[in-house]
Amino acid sequence: MHTVRKIFQDICHKLNLEPHPPAKNLSPLEVKRYLTKNHLKFCVLLVDAETVKDAYVNLPQREVEYQELLEIAAKEVCKN
Repeated sequence: MHTVRKIFQDICHKLNLEPHPPAKNLSPLEVKRYLTKNHLKFCVLLVDAETVKDAYVNLPQREVEYQELLEIAAKEVCKN
Protein backbone atom coordinates (compact mmCIF):
# COMPACT_ATOMS: atom_id res chain seq x y z
CA MET A 1 0.00 0.00 0.00
CA HIS A 2 2.88 2.35 0.79
CA THR A 3 4.29 1.94 -2.73
CA VAL A 4 0.91 2.63 -4.34
CA ARG A 5 0.45 5.79 -2.26
CA LYS A 6 3.94 7.01 -3.19
CA ILE A 7 3.35 6.45 -6.92
CA PHE A 8 -0.05 8.12 -6.68
CA GLN A 9 1.46 11.18 -4.97
CA ASP A 10 4.08 11.36 -7.72
CA ILE A 11 1.48 11.44 -10.53
CA CYS A 12 -1.50 13.17 -8.89
CA HIS A 13 -0.50 16.67 -10.01
CA LYS A 14 -0.23 15.48 -13.62
CA LEU A 15 -3.74 14.06 -13.46
CA ASN A 16 -5.19 16.97 -11.48
CA LEU A 17 -6.10 14.69 -8.55
CA GLU A 18 -5.91 15.11 -4.79
CA PRO A 19 -2.57 13.94 -3.37
CA HIS A 20 -4.24 11.98 -0.53
CA PRO A 21 -7.37 10.27 -1.85
CA PRO A 22 -9.50 8.11 0.43
CA ALA A 23 -8.13 4.61 0.90
CA LYS A 24 -10.27 1.91 2.42
CA ASN A 25 -10.08 -1.82 3.01
CA LEU A 26 -13.43 -3.09 1.72
CA SER A 27 -15.01 -6.33 0.61
CA PRO A 28 -15.81 -6.71 -3.11
CA LEU A 29 -19.51 -6.04 -2.37
CA GLU A 30 -18.68 -2.86 -0.42
CA VAL A 31 -16.43 -1.67 -3.25
CA LYS A 32 -19.21 -2.25 -5.80
CA ARG A 33 -21.60 -0.17 -3.68
CA TYR A 34 -19.01 2.58 -3.28
CA LEU A 35 -18.33 2.71 -7.02
CA THR A 36 -22.00 2.93 -7.92
CA LYS A 37 -22.86 5.57 -5.29
CA ASN A 38 -19.89 7.89 -5.80
CA HIS A 39 -18.88 9.75 -8.93
CA LEU A 40 -15.22 9.02 -9.52
CA LYS A 41 -12.97 10.22 -12.29
CA PHE A 42 -10.16 7.90 -11.26
CA CYS A 43 -9.84 4.80 -9.11
CA VAL A 44 -7.22 2.28 -8.12
CA LEU A 45 -8.30 -1.16 -6.98
CA LEU A 46 -5.60 -2.93 -5.03
CA VAL A 47 -5.89 -6.63 -4.24
CA ASP A 48 -3.05 -8.70 -2.84
CA ALA A 49 -1.85 -11.74 -4.78
CA GLU A 50 -2.85 -14.25 -2.10
CA THR A 51 -6.45 -13.04 -2.16
CA VAL A 52 -6.64 -13.26 -5.94
CA LYS A 53 -4.99 -16.69 -6.04
CA ASP A 54 -7.33 -17.99 -3.35
CA ALA A 55 -10.33 -16.60 -5.21
CA TYR A 56 -9.37 -18.18 -8.52
CA VAL A 57 -8.18 -21.54 -7.15
CA ASN A 58 -10.46 -22.29 -4.21
CA LEU A 59 -13.50 -20.10 -4.43
CA PRO A 60 -15.20 -19.94 -7.83
CA GLN A 61 -17.87 -17.62 -6.42
CA ARG A 62 -15.15 -15.14 -5.38
CA GLU A 63 -13.73 -15.26 -8.90
CA VAL A 64 -17.11 -14.10 -10.18
CA GLU A 65 -17.25 -11.34 -7.53
CA TYR A 66 -13.86 -9.98 -8.60
CA GLN A 67 -14.78 -10.16 -12.29
CA GLU A 68 -17.98 -8.20 -11.59
CA LEU A 69 -16.06 -5.72 -9.47
CA LEU A 70 -13.60 -4.99 -12.27
CA GLU A 71 -16.43 -4.61 -14.79
CA ILE A 72 -18.32 -2.21 -12.52
CA ALA A 73 -15.16 -0.18 -11.86
CA ALA A 74 -14.47 0.15 -15.58
CA LYS A 75 -18.09 1.04 -16.37
CA GLU A 76 -18.71 3.49 -13.52
CA VAL A 77 -15.39 5.34 -13.58
CA CYS A 78 -15.35 5.67 -17.37
CA LYS A 79 -18.93 6.95 -17.28
CA ASN A 80 -17.83 9.89 -15.15
